[in-house]
Amino acid sequence: MRPQVTSIAVTLSDGRTLSFDATNLEGIFWADRTVNQMMAPFYDTVSMQLTPADLSGAEAALPILGGQSSVTVTPTLVGNMWNAADASGNLPFCILKSHVCIPLPRY
Repeated sequence: MRPQVTSIAVTLSDGRTLSFDATNLEGIFWADRTVNQMMAPFYDTVSMQLTPADLSGAEAALPILGGQSSVTVTPTLVGNMWNAADASGNLPFCILKSHVCIPLPRY
């Protein structure tokens, strides 16, 4: 039997420590290379829709939806999400991949 990862703690360079419930995640991507070369291309292989509600807690990424109620997740959209700064100019420190394949930026 394979042990299950149930939680993940991340310490950021600004001193914040955050914990994630790993039972609802399939991946955490925190480097340009993994976001751009692993995560983004994945969305060429599946058809997923992203809504404003999906970005709850990551409102800085809402403009990438262009005011639409739903958009198809593409590699370009993931790249735009990765580079969407919040009001303070901070970029996401990671993108979580939920268990239903939704990319979730975290600031």
